[in-house]
Amino acid sequence: MSRRGFAAGLAGLGAGSLLLRADSDSAAGLLPLRTIAYNVLECFGYPVPPKGEPRRPAEDMMDRFAATLAQYKPDILTFSESPKEPISRGIAERLGMQCVYFPSGQYWPGTLITRLEVLESRNCPMRQGEHPAERPSPGLRGL
Repeated sequence: MSRRGFAAGLAGLGAGSLLLRADSDSAAGLLPLRTIAYNVLECFGYPVPPKGEPRRPAEDMMDRFAATLAQYKPDILTFSESPKEPISRGIAERLGMQCVYFPSGQYWPGTLITRLEVLESRNCPMRQGEHPAERPSPGLRGL
């Protein structure tokens, strides 16, 4: 399943939807899925330091992101404009979750962090050429 198909399923726009089975003591037996989609701008933090000044240490930012996101008890986190893979994985480890990193054909990778078991993942980066029909062109070719 593509990331778009997965997201469409979560939103109830696709062929199916996702539900988690709760413990037997739950009244309905089903729980909602809590997701957070977050453009993290490489986890640099705000405000961005003026040119020439050092950025905040990556480990400090991993701790801050993990502590803040943990308050919301997410089942699934998706990052656009992700930081480098070790930072994404560090945030996932601090949350006790799995991480799937999607390198970009251009410059903007993605990350999926989840408490659920990831059975399979595929990436579809496009640097040039035609995009698959289910993945329309973002209009950013050549950047």
